Amino acid sequence: MVYYLSMMTQVDELFKRRHMEMSFVEFLEALCRAIDMSSPVPIKEEGDEGHQGHHIDPRKLPLQNKLMNAFKILIKLCPPLVQQNFEFPTFDSIEMMKYRKPNS
Repeated sequence: MVYYLSMMTQVDELFKRRHMEMSFVEFLEALCRAIDMSSPVPIKEEGDEGHQGHHIDPRKLPLQNKLMNAFKILIKLCPPLVQQNFEFPTFDSIEMMKYRKPNS
């Protein structure tokens, strides 16, 4: 379902195969939609007490929190060297990535 929601509408689906191929932007949108729909639960880190007694419904979390939770799960699929050297973005760095800096 997320595949079709993320794909741009195609004019000619009979003679062109574009509707069967995703662009990178469409792939990113599909990934975000899948994460948003699945609402992954945060992984407890070592020494993390968590929110004792405060259960938060993961479906009500903002998308950026869901993405961060999913990244912590997805990084475990990478080779150990990548896992050790990967630096997770902070909410501040994500905010800065949203806006282009003007050319000097």
